[in-house]
Amino acid sequence: MNVRFRKGVDRGRRHVLLNDLRRYARSTEMTMPERRKLYRWVAKGNNPYDNPWFYYEESGNPMGYIEAVRMLEAQLEEMLDVEPAANPAYGCCPHCGRPFEAEAELNFDDDVPF
Repeated sequence: MNVRFRKGVDRGRRHVLLNDLRRYARSTEMTMPERRKLYRWVAKGNNPYDNPWFYYEESGNPMGYIEAVRMLEAQLEEMLDVEPAANPAYGCCPHCGRPFEAEAELNFDDDVPF
């Protein structure tokens, strides 16, 4: 497991994050693209058991990063699958009113401000 941490993540935090990452990776099945997203998330100093969208499980615990990514992707794909003529509220951009493109690429590589 090779994680290249950002410079601002101190040594003690890195050790804790690597242990959490190992435990999380063993307990969660994921694809290679999901694994890369997870490693980038942890390299920024974030815990794999947290997510930047504040998604929570029904029990009230924070949803793990990969579970949250999957939920967000499913929600976005559901929004993109609705035809704009059938329901303009879900098929159009709320800012500009243009229809969403069905083949839009979902990108989670943007920096999260936390």
